[in-house]
Amino acid sequence: MERTPRRDSLNPDDDGERDSVDLLGYLLGAVDPEEAAEIAARLECDPVLREQADRIYASLPRSDEYWSNEPPPPGLADRTLAGLESLLDSGKVPPVGASHGDTPLTPTFPLETTPDSDPVTDGSSDTASLFPMSRLSPLAASDRLPAESRNWRALEWFVGLASVAIMACLLLQALLNSRHQARLLLCQDNLRSLGRALQDYAMMHRGLLPQGDSGTPLEVAGAYAPLLAQERLISDEQVLCPSSDAALTRVSFRIPKPYELERMSPTALAYAQSNMGGDFGFTLGYEVDGELQDLSTDGSPFRVIMADLPTAKGARHAGQVINVLFDDGHLSPFHRPATPLIDDSVFVNRAGRVAPGLDPDDSVIAPSGVSRVRALEFN
Repeated sequence: MERTPRRDSLNPDDDGERDSVDLLGYLLGAVDPEEAAEIAARLECDPVLREQADRIYASLPRSDEYWSNEPPPPGLADRTLAGLESLLDSGKVPPVGASHGDTPLTPTFPLETTPDSDPVTDGSSDTASLFPMSRLSPLAASDRLPAESRNWRALEWFVGLASVAIMACLLLQALLNSRHQARLLLCQDNLRSLGRALQDYAMMHRGLLPQGDSGTPLEVAGAYAPLLAQERLISDEQVLCPSSDAALTRVSFRIPKPYELERMSPTALAYAQSNMGGDFGFTLGYEVDGELQDLSTDGSPFRVIMADLPTAKGARHAGQVINVLFDDGHLSPFHRPATPLIDDSVFVNRAGRVAPGLDPDDSVIAPSGVSRVRALEFN
């Protein structure tokens, strides 16, 4: 039977076709890569679907502070299984359910019978006369379980506990990997939304990207955030990655307004400039004959304009993944050690400096607090 699409009661323009899109599974990283790519493509061209995704994402619980940002040690489960297999192969651990031999088990409380002993009864039943409490005696040495049988039982308990521990490690590793994948997808969604905001800004400003005048508080790379927020194109959360420290304490994070930066003391201004760009770096542009050129967009699929900023430990995501946004709006995740095209060179120009590029094809992504004008002086 054909499924009838369900309309969104909150959106009168919804034609019901978006009901088949698993947005919740996409946001939680629970869909396969092929379906994730299809949903991402639909989000790129469907503003109503993006709004639905934003509402679902806003309703998701934020419990990242209870989880470690560090992935489990690689190969933990394999090493544990290998150790258990070697122990079983040594013959020191019997398989569960192995026979304990032909030694019969004796009752826990053998009866002591003597010709002169009289049954103690109260007349209520025959059982009391057959098993008087006065006739119970401690186990004789010959009646106790052999030491070998007790050892087998202890080893069975050990094997059972080891199996439970192995299963717990496997489940924990799968859960942590799932959470890292979900964080990576949410970070990619934030970077995509910034790319759309940059394109909207360029359309309103004759093809120019957000940039501040030299000699003002907005001459730094992170000025893109206050300028986009001033146009109401982005929110505070969009410049953060879910796995970052700022995201875990995002109650205290806010993109400053341009007029607020002008009123700050030098110390407060330096702090604001270093943090207002969030977890992403922005392009410094390029210079020609020592003159800094305006930041503009030409839709090049090869020129990088934004990327994840690496942390002190390397890439921000597990597996050394770095998300890169290109001028045409498409996003690609790269593994830093395995991708010579997108490695540390994206954060320096061809001269090896954190400064504007030497030509239009020399992309340089800088942290929020780097001044385009001052960086040019070091070229």
